[in-house]
Amino acid sequence: MHLQLSNELKKLVADVMNSSSNDIIVKCCDVQWQKEEPSPPSPTLLFTETSSPSPPSLFTTMTIFTNITNYRNITTFANIAINRTITTFTNITMYRNITTFTNITIHRTITTITIYKTIIYFQTIIIFKTIIINRMGSSFVHSSPHASAWLSVTPSPRLNLHLEPAEFQVALKWWLGIPVVQGQSCPHCPSCVLDDFGHHSLTCKHGGDVVSRHNKLRDVVYDFCQRACLGPRLEMGCGAGSDSQSRPADVLVPNWDLGKPAAFDLSVTSTLQSSALLEASVTAGSAAQLAENRKHNNSDKKCDELGWACIPLVVETYGCWGAEAVAALSKLAGRLSVRNNEQKSKTIFSLYSRLGLTLVRANCRAILSRLT
Repeated sequence: MHLQLSNELKKLVADVMNSSSNDIIVKCCDVQWQKEEPSPPSPTLLFTETSSPSPPSLFTTMTIFTNITNYRNITTFANIAINRTITTFTNITMYRNITTFTNITIHRTITTITIYKTIIYFQTIIIFKTIIINRMGSSFVHSSPHASAWLSVTPSPRLNLHLEPAEFQVALKWWLGIPVVQGQSCPHCPSCVLDDFGHHSLTCKHGGDVVSRHNKLRDVVYDFCQRACLGPRLEMGCGAGSDSQSRPADVLVPNWDLGKPAAFDLSVTSTLQSSALLEASVTAGSAAQLAENRKHNNSDKKCDELGWACIPLVVETYGCWGAEAVAALSKLAGRLSVRNNEQKSKTIFSLYSRLGLTLVRANCRAILSRLT
């Protein structure tokens, strides 16, 4: 009997460990203790001295169940705590990442704003300096000899010494430094924006205005050489098929100095070009001097081969003539005054007045041709 009871208790304990709480209570209540005598046996007499321990009671079974439940609750609580800890750590990490990203974004925004302000600041300084240098450069040119001779010309349509009303308006604005163009693009090169003072219009290679201005000035010099009976010839060089650099003589005077021919090479250079702007704001005629040096570098070798004297006739867009041009035109006026039997000063005034008016008219037409 004792061995059979022990097996039942073992089976009960095994079932308790593998069953739910309801099943445990039912099985514990169904246990039937066997009797040897009419009176119920004492729990201590059910086992011999060498037998296994007494079978567990319902209280012991419930204790085991409570321990199992507590263990499960503790495990669940631990999982929840760990999960909350991981969630909190994740939230903290995400917050730190968001904060760091926000700081980086703010820093980048501040850096971009600072760079943008710096660019605007330097652009403002450059524009301000350019305007001042432009005004200074033009004022120096205006004060140079013969630059304002065109203002003293008596208008005469029959002699082609006049300006149309629109040309005269543009001429005065351009001469006084008043903006003549307001933010328009050049119709001949749309990628370029016309500046306020007409610098682009006077230097644009497209549209034919630069070539037309050059040819008109060349024709004036040629006319005065003819009137002085110097026998001039136009566009002389190595043949009609040669390029402009191989034909250094816009006007060739066969007998200029001691029987040596002179090659007059006309050119119009801008006072406001970047390579000469700073110097032009201090010294009048500096842009013309740079252009004269370029002419000599390009044409001296060819003129030496032909036995000619290279004489650049360079004038700036505001009417300031180069030193070599002043000397050559003075000599031309001297010969013409002897021919006409008049004072040299009068001939010089007539020569520079006509050249100046021709230059200003060509400049105004170049500006007007680009206005919409």
